Amino acid sequence: MNSLTGGWDHQGKRIFFTNGELDPWRSASVSSVFRPDGPMPSTSEQPVILIKGVQHCADMLARNRINEPVRAAMDAGIAQIAAWVAEFSRKKQFHEAQRPVQIKCIH
Repeated sequence: MNSLTGGWDHQGKRIFFTNGELDPWRSASVSSVFRPDGPMPSTSEQPVILIKGVQHCADMLARNRINEPVRAAMDAGIAQIAAWVAEFSRKKQFHEAQRPVQIKCIH
């Protein structure tokens, strides 16, 4: 699997990672302290949020928004994905506007 995915050095783009601090799967994630260079740093293309004091998938249930760290992670994820979608839409509109116009000849 590591050879297919890049293992610890995954190079995907526009992937939003969240992990719970107490998640039993954390050691197999980008937030692992066992990763050769330590937990993967957060970037604009691969944001990483470690949610303090929560278990696996705590950010997957809306009812968990009562927990401030979970709410902050959810809000950050929604904002980031909305920004990526808006950027995609702008680029798509630009590229569509650059297409040559096709004129049909009617005989």
